[in-house]
Amino acid sequence: MKTFFTKRVWLFALASVVGMVLMFGSMVTSSYADSLTSARTALNQVKLKQSQERQKVAYLSSKEQAIETQLSSITQAIQTDSERIAILKDSLRVSSRHLLQTAQNEAIARRKMLAVNGVLKERLRVMYESGSVSYLEVLFSATSFSDFLNRISALTLIAKQDQHLLMKVKAQRAYFNVMYKLLWQQRASEETMFGNLSYEQRQQTQKLAQRRVILANVQQQKAAAIADIQSELQAEQNLASTIASLLKTNPSIANTAHLHLGTGAWIWPVPHYYDITSGYGWRNIFGGNEFHNGVDIGAPDGTPIEAVADGVVLYAGTAYGFGHWIVLKHANGLLTIYGHMYASGLLVKPGDVVKQGQVIAYVGADGQATGPHLHFTVATGFNASGFPVSLNPLNYIHD
Repeated sequence: MKTFFTKRVWLFALASVVGMVLMFGSMVTSSYADSLTSARTALNQVKLKQSQERQKVAYLSSKEQAIETQLSSITQAIQTDSERIAILKDSLRVSSRHLLQTAQNEAIARRKMLAVNGVLKERLRVMYESGSVSYLEVLFSATSFSDFLNRISALTLIAKQDQHLLMKVKAQRAYFNVMYKLLWQQRASEETMFGNLSYEQRQQTQKLAQRRVILANVQQQKAAAIADIQSELQAEQNLASTIASLLKTNPSIANTAHLHLGTGAWIWPVPHYYDITSGYGWRNIFGGNEFHNGVDIGAPDGTPIEAVADGVVLYAGTAYGFGHWIVLKHANGLLTIYGHMYASGLLVKPGDVVKQGQVIAYVGADGQATGPHLHFTVATGFNASGFPVSLNPLNYIHD
């Protein structure tokens, strides 16, 4: 009886110890998984924010260039206006001189006309008052026929000269009057143009000042965004280092040796769907070259995704660009990565041991995806930046 009781106590103690060891192992596994999940989630958030900041920098750079182009255009417009204003100022000065000269010429012509009129009037007055001097008296005083003709010719010439002189000074005065009016019209037009150009130049100067304030603000925002990117790059390096350190420590999750996982041939991850919509390697996407570290297998939303081989779940959750992903580690040390699932489509969690053919998720289109499909990657591990060191998956899975 005592022996039986002793054995029961011993078995109970052993069970307690084993339970504590298993519980401790589970706690270590859970702690490791939580740390890895937390680090990867933080890394994804940092990368997402970094991508957003890069987009912001690109947008601000484009805006900065547009504003600088506007500034150049406005500065050129101000320079052109200044040149036109300078020309108009010179023209106005010339117009002022021409107006003054024309006014003086018109006054001279007016005085001449008055003088000629005065001479003619005086001549007529004298002829009228004396009574003894007349054209007939001058003519009849001729001593010969030849003298008579000479007297007629002289009187005709005097009359013509008087008439010509009067018409000439009248024409000169009329000409200067017309020129004076035209010059005033020209000056008024130039003054209007001068006022418009001066107003336009003031407006352009104000616009230039406003654009410079906007440019300074954009450049300040751009500098802040670049500083944020630098800060995020440092954070990314720190997180990548943390993830690499966690993977190196490799407690029970990362170490698959004790799990006795199968080593047989791998199966196709999406049964009945074999259309590869994007292959492994370099590809052109969104106007640039990108290395595609896996294959995309087209399938409808909700299509079951199976584990290609026995393995343990290293990670299951959000991933930059993938929406949500699952990372399995297998007995041969290789990793398989499944991407673009929705959160609701994940059926496993870090630390779970899965069997070949087990449904671990459902096809989705989360993250950077143009439609529902499975992104499948085979990797030897992760580099210092947290990206997979990939291999061609078609060397391991076959349809």
